[in-house]
Amino acid sequence: MLDSCPLLPEKTRTIYYGINLKKFAPHKYERYKIREEFGISNSTLVVGIIGRIEPKKGQKEFLLAAKEIANDFPGIKFLIVGATEPGFTGYENELRKIADD
Repeated sequence: MLDSCPLLPEKTRTIYYGINLKKFAPHKYERYKIREEFGISNSTLVVGIIGRIEPKKGQKEFLLAAKEIANDFPGIKFLIVGATEPGFTGYENELRKIADD
């Protein structure tokens, strides 16, 4: 960043993630278990988006992009993972309709 922005090095510092990312790295066993639960083979490419189901999180854009990508990669699977917050059930229904089309 210092190479591209006119900042004084002594006025900058790096702040790393405040959580231990190793705690969130799934083990291979968990990966296979989840794939089995959803009927997805180990050789299938999976692309997903994780987060609360609400418009600002971009799930609709994800689905629209997924439709375009699926035309070129017919075996690919797309997953949206997250809870729908109260007041966004209409948005969830809209997403389901897009996914079903």
